[in-house]
Amino acid sequence: MMTIYDDDHYFILSLEIQMKKWQLVAGEEGDDSKCLALEGLKQLAIESFGCQGIEEYGLDEAEVDDILGERAYSGGDIPWEVLEEVEKIQNSQEILRYKFYFCGEQAESAAQKFAAAINSIVGFAFSQVSIEKKLNEEWNKSWEKHYRPIKISSLLEVVPSFYQGRGRPREEASDRPIEHSAEHPAQHSIYIYPGMGFGTGEHQTTQLCLELLSSLHSSCFLLGGRCLDFGCGSGILGIAASKLGYREVVLCDVDQAALDNSQQNLECNFLSTTGSVAENKFLPQLMLVDHDLGETGSAVIPALLEGKFNLIFANILMNVLIAKRDFLLSKLAKEGFIILSGLLKEQVAEVREFYLSANSCISCVVIAEECKGEWAALTLQRVV
Repeated sequence: MMTIYDDDHYFILSLEIQMKKWQLVAGEEGDDSKCLALEGLKQLAIESFGCQGIEEYGLDEAEVDDILGERAYSGGDIPWEVLEEVEKIQNSQEILRYKFYFCGEQAESAAQKFAAAINSIVGFAFSQVSIEKKLNEEWNKSWEKHYRPIKISSLLEVVPSFYQGRGRPREEASDRPIEHSAEHPAQHSIYIYPGMGFGTGEHQTTQLCLELLSSLHSSCFLLGGRCLDFGCGSGILGIAASKLGYREVVLCDVDQAALDNSQQNLECNFLSTTGSVAENKFLPQLMLVDHDLGETGSAVIPALLEGKFNLIFANILMNVLIAKRDFLLSKLAKEGFIILSGLLKEQVAEVREFYLSANSCISCVVIAEECKGEWAALTLQRVV
């Protein structure tokens, strides 16, 4: 279950963005700049104002039910095609809505300061901001209302940690496709503590990486070995690799808060109530790294990152993927795979060509390339 904080209340900052008015400010660069600005705003909320959770939506539950009609779902695993359909319609809405959750002693002050910051950012000046005070007893109910298990493939599903140990939500709809039924879960469940903003399986880039991992594993490409989750966030990708048999998994990030969240998720997935390793004797290892890791003049490579990795995840921003290319490819074993994401569809071609044009000592080929919404991911295999 999610932790209930000591204070009596928590605060929700609600943000409504008028997309037509935004277009007047953003100009013709609209789509790319809006995506990047929204991602930056969410990162700002977490890193600078201590936001504990973010909800992103353009439609309320009644509107979703109207759109899906008889295919509406009352809980349980949500099929990907349903998520994609709702997202496509959501992105076409004139108003985008977000909720930012704040709790703790400074929650009200943090929410107010974040509201002031929003109003000072060009492009958000036409948005509507409100702050609501809630009793802490409503905290869990709020998160459980909005987070449901997501089935990625027959191999993997992402399950909010508050379902662990107390069963899955059951379906009321009789026409639910059997492959997505709560009675037919995936082979491996990845338990994730939601609300920290580090990767809960909701974002398209996380789903793309897990889908590409499942595809590789189902094609018998992946037979274990070492895995590096570079910029791990919640640790969801490294945890997935560990559950699929990777004997040594390293989770690294420049943000200690991300590693703290990863540690919490490792405990959800691999430790029993007595503190012993429950599923896998090779527990993934965590590492805080410097921003300049692998760059010219940077510090010595840490011991955990020595040697080669058979699988590397890099679900990070385009500029970081560009800056870290040589380092990441130098860590990739021959015939190993690297899954790159965190990219807008318009960026993937540039990143693909940049990685394929690496120095002559390292040669890669494209194995797969997928898109979801505005986002994209690709899998490369090192052949030389």
